[in-house]
Amino acid sequence: MPVDQVDGDAHLLELWLHGRSPHTQRAYSTDAADFLTFVSKPLRTVTVGDVQAWMDTLEEHLAPGSRARKISSVKSLFGFGHRLGYLPFESAASSSGPSSKTHWPSASCPKATSIGSSSPLTSLPL
Repeated sequence: MPVDQVDGDAHLLELWLHGRSPHTQRAYSTDAADFLTFVSKPLRTVTVGDVQAWMDTLEEHLAPGSRARKISSVKSLFGFGHRLGYLPFESAASSSGPSSKTHWPSASCPKATSIGSSSPLTSLPL
């Protein structure tokens, strides 16, 4: 039986930020807090639609570089949480980095079909 690595969203954030530079910790922490404030629910219950809606809000008031950093931060958090078995889906790898053409999130496990879409969740264009 696998050992649970994470005891809640706050613990996941601590693990994710551990060992990063103080500057990176501040930026990533702010990005994650902004995302969590927007969705107003535990990370385990975030849907693809929630992520898409959050990304849409970034278009309204941020420069492309700032949007890219925020998206990259949240992608990193979801990827980390998924690798630890805490989150049901992770971001898709993007060779060009975050942009308006980034495909995120992508399902990579069976649980992902319950995330809120009747169609497969692979490579959803955002």
